[in-house]
Amino acid sequence: GVPDHKTPLTETGREQARQTGIALFENFGKPAVIFHSPYARTTETAEIIQQSMSRCGAEDVPLRRDLLLVEQQFSTLDPAVAVAIGADMEKFRQMQREFEARRKVVGKFYATPPDGKSWYDVALNTHDMLGKFFRPSWDKETLVVVSHAVTIATFLYHLHGRDEEATVDFYEHDKLKNCGVVYFRYNPESELRWDLVCWN
Repeated sequence: GVPDHKTPLTETGREQARQTGIALFENFGKPAVIFHSPYARTTETAEIIQQSMSRCGAEDVPLRRDLLLVEQQFSTLDPAVAVAIGADMEKFRQMQREFEARRKVVGKFYATPPDGKSWYDVALNTHDMLGKFFRPSWDKETLVVVSHAVTIATFLYHLHGRDEEATVDFYEHDKLKNCGVVYFRYNPESELRWDLVCWN
């Protein structure tokens, strides 16, 4: 009965966020900014990471909430919505089956849930987000992004030269875990300019 964007962290998730904040600071130092999706769980994760870093000595790291970092939206196919409106669950399951069939034909990147957003839509958001990251004020700075699996995966599309199918295939082969860390590093010697240093 809880919609996706309001789903809170569990205590396990809070502990993962605490450990991630410490590990990020120990491996990459103090970031200039922590960007995060406005969803409840990513907001809480970002706040806990900020607090963990502060306890390690990285005080005053600003948080930036940004709508461009939201997850793929399933809208009508969100089970919480179906429950809330008293939908006929057999019709709801039929809509899910139809979407899965569409996804097999169109591909995961372009298939759009009814009234929702596809990977393609998420990739447009992350493209715009990169315009914010590449501002001169953050040149050579470390930025932390707390977001969602599909959203993070679309950065592969932009920064690592993968086409749509290769992006989805890479993600499917090694789906991001909760608090999985992905690290892109600028490399002017590389053809792509960005090295994928770690994934998960």
